[in-house]
Amino acid sequence: MRKKIVGLLLAVVFFVCGFPLSGYAAKNSDITRVYKKIVTNTDFMQKLYAVVPLYSELGLTEELVTDRIKRLINDVVNTAVSEKASGVLTTENIEQRFKEILMTSVQYMEAEYLSLLLDAFPEETIEKMLEGVIPEEFRELYRLLAKEAYYILGYNERGIEIIFDDMTGYEWSFTAVDYLFNKDIISGTGDFVFDPGGYVTREQFVKMICSAFDSQIVPGDKPPVFSDVSLESWYYPYVTKLASAGLINGVSETVFGTGNNIKRQDMAVLMFRIGEDLGYFSPEMLKLPFNDQNDISSYALTAVNTLKNKGIINGDEGGNFNPHKGASRVEAAQMIYNFYIYVSNFNQ
Repeated sequence: MRKKIVGLLLAVVFFVCGFPLSGYAAKNSDITRVYKKIVTNTDFMQKLYAVVPLYSELGLTEELVTDRIKRLINDVVNTAVSEKASGVLTTENIEQRFKEILMTSVQYMEAEYLSLLLDAFPEETIEKMLEGVIPEEFRELYRLLAKEAYYILGYNERGIEIIFDDMTGYEWSFTAVDYLFNKDIISGTGDFVFDPGGYVTREQFVKMICSAFDSQIVPGDKPPVFSDVSLESWYYPYVTKLASAGLINGVSETVFGTGNNIKRQDMAVLMFRIGEDLGYFSPEMLKLPFNDQNDISSYALTAVNTLKNKGIINGDEGGNFNPHKGASRVEAAQMIYNFYIYVSNFNQ
């Protein structure tokens, strides 16, 4: 019976017609948010993970299964968005059409993942799916997917929601974090964890800012050699690109300062140099100085003044910039977001 079901599923994959390829791209945060709700509100993923060891010889891992389910969600959402735009999916047929889109997307999964489903769930469950019926075991999963898709399609309203679990108290940064996450400029530190209050190191901030403006930054011919930036390190390409372009220095000629928390004034200097190099602004005198203006190092004064005038950086409640202090991850995200939006508006 199991071989028969696999054969039927594969036959559907090759002969099903009329399934549109979407030219749309769902937001990264939307897909991650839907996946998070599946993990926390259903046992679907746990049942899949339980049988993953049976497929070790095929190279399947929990990470690969997770990625495949996220791709399934992406396919379903993108197809629904595409069909809404073309008029195929309407308010009158959305319930039936969304079910068909989901079923067809499942049937298009690769053979090893279809087989994984068969091992994770009873055969009668898969048979019902072939018949176009949502099995009882998948009802909660389907309702969750449908609800989230309706939000994304604009049929229901949803309040501000962030994909990370540890953002309570940082609501002021929701827009910045969500926006930069969608642009793949920032990421979390673990599953649904952002560590908003954690300090940003020099190499972490370099990666963030380089990810935001990567296509516009032209590296130099001679990359500098820092003893604490190895070729194998994840931050090597980012540090090398910005340093060779003359946009960032090390703490000495031979040491970059890997692992050190980046100072707020040094963040401002890097953003200023990039903005100046790309022609987005020129040096300005400060119109309304910070209360601790005299604490800002001379090399950073122009950068801090210019960025404050542009509204890219702000001080604390006491009007201080705290130039020698580190910045939290949400503060860094907010600064980069402000800079990114300024540049976007500048180019319009």
